[in-house]
Amino acid sequence: MISCPGCQAAVPANSTYQAVVTRCSACKLSMEITAFPSLDNEQISQHAESLLTGDDSACFHHSGKKAVVACDFCGCFLCNLCDVKIGKQHLCPNCLAKGKDKSKASEIIRGYTMYDSIAYWLSLAPFLIFFLVTIITAPITLGYIWIHRKRPLGLVRKSRWRFWVAGIMAVLQIIAWAVAGVFFFNIWGSFSIG
Repeated sequence: MISCPGCQAAVPANSTYQAVVTRCSACKLSMEITAFPSLDNEQISQHAESLLTGDDSACFHHSGKKAVVACDFCGCFLCNLCDVKIGKQHLCPNCLAKGKDKSKASEIIRGYTMYDSIAYWLSLAPFLIFFLVTIITAPITLGYIWIHRKRPLGLVRKSRWRFWVAGIMAVLQIIAWAVAGVFFFNIWGSFSIG
């Protein structure tokens, strides 16, 4: 339960990450509540332990409290009061706020895989290094493009031109192998007949 800031009456709150607009039943004050699942967690309701010895690590936000875990995103030490567990991650209030500002409170993004660059180099590198390998890498490139075509490109890239170039190069490599196969089959067939 959460206390009303106007009259201190108990206001029910559901434990979701979404903001909910509600009214206090006693004073009719309108308020927006964002409650996290840790509100219902009994472990979080424990008081943070005081530092017992100089060997214990202190919480970054509460210097007199014992740290129990480090934030998985920024690495600062956290006590029981500051630790916000989301899935398997432990976050500090600052990292949680940064994630909420970017609408990613449930998942902090550390980086993007550049699938378009991988596809581009998967089609180009074998062509430049050893052309015979393209008989294998060209179909793999097309499959890779098909599987990852809808994945996010990253924060900076807005165009999928590398996917297009990789796809065109892979198709041209497959066509080159088909033409070479027909050509060599015709030549070999003419030698075996005559």
